Amino acid sequence: MNRLFPLISGFLILLLSASTCEEDLDFNQPDPAPKLVVISNFTNDRALQVQVTRSRSVLDNSPEEYISNARVWLMEGDLTLEELKLVIPQNTKEGPYFTTVSSRPEVGVDYTIRVEAPGFETVEAQSSIPPKINLTAFRIDKIEMEQVPESSLERYYFTVSVSFHDNPDERNYYHLILYQKINDYIELDGDTVIVDSRLYPVYFSKSINSNYITAHLSGGLLLEDDPLNGNYTFRFSADIDPEMQLISKLFVDLRTVSDDYYFYYRSLSRIKDADNGGFFGDPVILYNNILNGHGNFAGFSQSQDSLLVVN
Repeated sequence: MNRLFPLISGFLILLLSASTCEEDLDFNQPDPAPKLVVISNFTNDRALQVQVTRSRSVLDNSPEEYISNARVWLMEGDLTLEELKLVIPQNTKEGPYFTTVSSRPEVGVDYTIRVEAPGFETVEAQSSIPPKINLTAFRIDKIEMEQVPESSLERYYFTVSVSFHDNPDERNYYHLILYQKINDYIELDGDTVIVDSRLYPVYFSKSINSNYITAHLSGGLLLEDDPLNGNYTFRFSADIDPEMQLISKLFVDLRTVSDDYYFYYRSLSRIKDADNGGFFGDPVILYNNILNGHGNFAGFSQSQDSLLVVN
């Protein structure tokens, strides 16, 4: 049966009902009271960072409103470990955030953050860092280069293989990310001098999405257990301008993530995908683990490696 039929039928019934009502429907309902939105993804041996913003209507296209007068605490059980310090970056593209100074999260410990700000309900969230699953292999094969038609660019094609061992007796969640490093250079007195470097995440097609694998909106793949049965082999390309750029290392980042990390970013990625699908896109509810607020507080561990693409 066509899945659109009941949806279209319901929409027509709504139109017919509206046309026979004696009173106009009032859609001018007040917006709900704003809540704190808290985002913090943390790993071991690094300072924990928390960004706090104000929730807004889905129709509001104004810039993000950061809350810099909040107070944020990191706790372990009933013990307060530290009140986080406000940092205002010099780069105006990055918003203010709160960070620990002395505390570094550890694997397997249940942490709580509490956030207070004038005019908002106090919010809390709990999460932990899962044990790391190590990469067992990382390989680059079949490197090819061609000139991009009607362009000065060079396009490199290569095949990447990644392996890790997933314990079949445990429910595990992963974020597998690939980054291509591109170096900007100049020739100075006969030497090649690197003047800048950037990492570009590899994006995957949404067509591969299933119940156990999702293309992350910021690059890489979200995986539940081992959906590809260990066969993580990808073919992709990278373009450079050889007059000013050099292709450099390829980085792999295997994150073993908490369920809060996985379900939040899976829902966020699928909401973006549904938005691109237009009016009849399947509805997706954004996962939330912030009590009395919105957002995500979630731990992850990392196994990383890198290889030079060409000599």
